[in-house]
Amino acid sequence: MSNNNSFSILRRPVTFNLLLVGILAVLLNLYCQGSAKYNVNKNTKRECFVKFNQLIDGSQYEFCITRVKHGEEYLYDSVFYKNRTDTATQGSFGVSSELDANSTVPNWNFQDINFDGSVDFCFYSLRGTANMTGQYWLYSKNGIFRYLGKYPALVPDSRSKLICSYERGDYAGGEYESKEYFFDRDSLVECRTLSQKFNATVGDTTFFILMETARPPCGIIDRKARVKMFQLGDSTVIDTVR
Repeated sequence: MSNNNSFSILRRPVTFNLLLVGILAVLLNLYCQGSAKYNVNKNTKRECFVKFNQLIDGSQYEFCITRVKHGEEYLYDSVFYKNRTDTATQGSFGVSSELDANSTVPNWNFQDINFDGSVDFCFYSLRGTANMTGQYWLYSKNGIFRYLGKYPALVPDSRSKLICSYERGDYAGGEYESKEYFFDRDSLVECRTLSQKFNATVGDTTFFILMETARPPCGIIDRKARVKMFQLGDSTVIDTVR
């Protein structure tokens, strides 16, 4: 009988120690979640490369753009964010980038793309001499970012509630594509396309095919024309072929 009592007495500190170890493990896990390094698994480590703050809807958000080493290169990998006022509001999303994170600084932007009064997030994944391509996430009122898609750099027009994009092509910009979009609920819908593509070269004159289509709310347009580009002194002239 006395043996059972002594066993019961000895078991209490063991139980207490196990409980203490469990609490410490939870605290350590919470600390690691807020640290600068994010472990995916034993073989991959995300390193917080750039950290910055952004005020969104009156709350201060902390962002961290991470990079991962692949061989001798570093590639941008993810964006982690958390509401510094409401720590329960946090999340992350992956980014794809063709930029070398070892030699370039990431480029991002906050602007209200969908005209709801809250800034949205863009990570520019590709930068060319004339064009920029971005990945866009919409901010929702619950504090979470939702992926919109990958587009050429978007420019919102608050007056018309339309969003524009422009990509310059070859032939000194003779080739290009311009688009306009509108929001249907949470989806970006294309409503106008204006493009000019190479057609032929005759002597010093280059010909292009210009095409434009549109539907409401961008109007109703369906036209196709042949244009020519030639040098006039020091100027490049583009004119419609009559």
